[in-house]
Parts: sequence; structure tokens; C-alpha cells
Amino acid sequence: ETERNYFSENGKERQRVEGSNRLNLLTPFYTYNVSNLKSQYYTLATDTSTKVVKINSKYELETQLSVSSGSSFRLMADGKTLFYEREGSGGTSLYYADLSKSDPEGVRLVEAVYSYTFSMNGKTVFYVDDSDRETYTIKLGGKAQKVSTDRIDSSNVSRVGDGFVYLLDEKLYYSSGGKGSKLSTPNGEVTELQSCGFYVLAECDDTVYISTNGKSFKKAWSEE
Repeated sequence: ETERNYFSENGKERQRVEGSNRLNLLTPFYTYNVSNLKSQYYTLATDTSTKVVKINSKYELETQLSVSSGSSFRLMADGKTLFYEREGSGGTSLYYADLSKSDPEGVRLVEAVYSYTFSMNGKTVFYVDDSDRETYTIKLGGKAQKVSTDRIDSSNVSRVGDGFVYLLDEKLYYSSGGKGSKLSTPNGEVTELQSCGFYVLAECDDTVYISTNGKSFKKAWSEE
């Protein structure tokens, strides 16, 4: 049975979206209020590729970007910066594209990536290289900067503001690109780091600390 997509605005009669099977809304990262579905980007999977598309005024699909099948996509909160992965002989590569351009092209940011997370503004990526398992940051259009010779998995990294808080050897660091700075608070061994969207929680000596900027923490509560 053929699947079809329809679009209805403000309770009006539905319109069939031509050339589509199953569309998936590409919701911007950390954006929960999507007011105009027609202006959003969607993904459309085919047998050989996955396309990023928009719906035009004639309810037809316009392809913005087409990549190999199996890719995963993440649209940043600015509504235009798109990250996606591509598998190759050298492993998983990380790409990005600016969808606001009339003819966007994917740019490879990291050739072989083991794990990664991106800043909330989508301009910096914190990642572990797949070949040497060392940790780096890289800005869009820039060069990689080493953070540590150790592997800092994304489970120990929290995005906050324009940078990252990360846990290394039970101490907290902050980086907005390149080697991070050790934080003076909390003063002790941190056992857990949690990302909660627009703030970060860190547990130390049965006390939970909170930070909204990633550069300083203050006591939130004690688990006694």
C-alpha cells in the first residue's frame, strides 16, 4: 500500500504533497515550539538516499540536500545549520551544511569520529577522534584543537551556553574551543555530571551543584 502525505492549514481542506512517501519533520535542536509546519524542513528516505526537503506553495517537494541512505540528521536551533553522518571505508565522518543557502553543499568537518556533541548554538563540536581516541573541539570552518590526549566520551560532556563542561579525572573543566580550563567549584571529586538543557548539574560529596554558564557552579542542594 502506497503511503501519501497531506497538508492542511488552519482547518482548510487538505492538500496532497506531491512526490512524497513518508515525511519526517526535522525539528530544530532545543526548539519545542514549531509554529509553521509548512516552513520547516523534512527528511524523505528513498532506497538509495535520504533527502532534506521543503514544501513549496504548490505543495510539491523541493530537495535542499541529498546524501547517502542511513544518515542521521540534527538541525540546530538556528534553523539552518544541519549536522549529519556519512559512513565510509575510514569510519564515520561528520558533515554540516547551511540550509539557508540557495544550493547548500555538505562540508566534511571530521573525517573519522568516535563520539561527539555540539554546542547549543551549533558552532562548535566536541568530539573524540576514531583513530587515536583523543579529544578535540572544532568550530565550523575552522581547524581541530586538541582538548586532551584522553578519551572524553559524550556521556561526560554537557553543553551549556556556547561551550562545554566536561568531566576528566573527577574534575570539571570548561571549554568553548580548545583546551579547557579547570573549574574551581565544586571543590572536590565530582562523581556525576548531568546535562539539563540550559543548565548543568554536578554531584560532589553528596551535594549537587548547578551552573547556567558552565564557568562557575553554586550549591543547589545536599543529598543527606
